[in-house]
Amino acid sequence: MKRGLLAGLCLLALLAGCHAAPPEPTSTPTPTPVVTPTPAPVLAPEQYEALFQQELLFLQQGLRQHDVQGEFTVYFGQPDAEFNERYRVYVPDGTRGHELLLCGDDCAFPELLSYGYDEAENWYTFRGIYEPALVQYNGPANFLEEWANFQDDAIYHAQLSADTDLSAPIRFDVPNGPSLTKDFTQRIDGHDYHQEIFVDERLGCYINISYPSIMIPPDDRFIHARIRDAIQTEVLPPNFHEEPHRPEYLFETETKDCALTREDEQLVSTRTYVWGYVRGSAHPGEYHFGMTFDAGTTRQLTLRDIIGDKSIDDLLDSGAFRCQQVWMDGSGDITREQYLEIRARNEQSQIEGAKEYLDPDSTDNFYLTDDSLGLIGWVGSKSFCMEAPLSELGLSQWARTSS
Repeated sequence: MKRGLLAGLCLLALLAGCHAAPPEPTSTPTPTPVVTPTPAPVLAPEQYEALFQQELLFLQQGLRQHDVQGEFTVYFGQPDAEFNERYRVYVPDGTRGHELLLCGDDCAFPELLSYGYDEAENWYTFRGIYEPALVQYNGPANFLEEWANFQDDAIYHAQLSADTDLSAPIRFDVPNGPSLTKDFTQRIDGHDYHQEIFVDERLGCYINISYPSIMIPPDDRFIHARIRDAIQTEVLPPNFHEEPHRPEYLFETETKDCALTREDEQLVSTRTYVWGYVRGSAHPGEYHFGMTFDAGTTRQLTLRDIIGDKSIDDLLDSGAFRCQQVWMDGSGDITREQYLEIRARNEQSQIEGAKEYLDPDSTDNFYLTDDSLGLIGWVGSKSFCMEAPLSELGLSQWARTSS
């Protein structure tokens, strides 16, 4: 799976002596220090206007770069926060933050900006801030009502357009523009994987995609290229290399892990795990999709090609499928026996629920391993991934027969 979650590693130090007895454990462990960001110096009120002028210049760069027309009123909040209550985040280390509201005739966009300031050099560094002008956010009817108090309490406001004459000289550094790392190769489980990373700090965007090289025998480059191109079409966003700096990537963090589950003279099969989060969403989203190809013709197969005249109910009623992850909402403080009972019940519920989703004519709701069939999709708002041995489904003809 691609958007792999990082596991924490613990280091255990072992102390031993030749003759001395080990020390008695202390009753009160040493607390782990809490590390909090170091903020930028607090600006004096007489310095606020100079800061806001620099931020207006930054916003104007975005208006010009993206050819945004119209005039906006920009409202600035108090610029000294280390922690923002509305977004529940610390501003980047070494900076302070404040909110602003960009209002046009038919749009409004709120943002949390952060800044650092070198008083000796009279120089600002803007970090962790993005391009509000790209969004043209059309909020709900009550959006401006919700922000009415912010507008009333704003300590500074100004008119801004791409043509506004801002007389102050530019005295700031800004986040890097888009950067794309292409075709970085790493070896995982004996296979080469291409990794492509796109980062645009000004858009608040981080995209990380990996997909396998295809090396099925015989060494047929035409076959390799056809399957590789089909995989790239599915895992890479449209025009990813040509036009990466686009508004639809605003505030987006996405990982796609396309894992090779099988590769032999008969089949090439992959399972892609997608994890994504757009800032402001209630929670991240995740899902799987599969791709399976005939290794001789490069034709992408459907689930029907694999199961023949069997029905989805035939497969799922076999009792052979086991979910790779079982939903355990609301299990609470329970015994192991109760946990296993709830798990078994929830697993069966997932398998039953999958019957309504799975389409035998689909190409993306299954994958194959050397000896198993995997089914993937959604039940309600939750994704599922389950596997069963081919031999227990009466599909042994699809099992791998050579190494």
